[in-house]
Amino acid sequence: MGVGVMPIATVQQPRPRTMRRTLYARRGLQAAASAICFLVGYSALQMLHAFGRDPYAVKALSSIPLFARLLASGFIAGILGPITGAVVPEPERRLRWIPRTLGIAITLFVAVSVGFP
Repeated sequence: MGVGVMPIATVQQPRPRTMRRTLYARRGLQAAASAICFLVGYSALQMLHAFGRDPYAVKALSSIPLFARLLASGFIAGILGPITGAVVPEPERRLRWIPRTLGIAITLFVAVSVGFP
């Protein structure tokens, strides 16, 4: 009977610092993209509702328009946010765009919410 030797390849090697930083940057970018997609999606659905052009898929979600827009915006953010964060090259450089883009999305959301109740 031989002595069992564990191969070196199965030992967990710590990730390099730059690899973790890129991973965290990508996750932050995905979270920010989800928030931006939610705000822009909700604003677009709010304007469509104000003009009486609710999409049939949104109407089918709920009979209460506010709740239906909330659900649809959540679906939009849940799908497009992670996809956007995953396909963007160099996520560390793109993190600088988040405050400005999020500010624009919040301004749009507030303007549409106040202007088209």
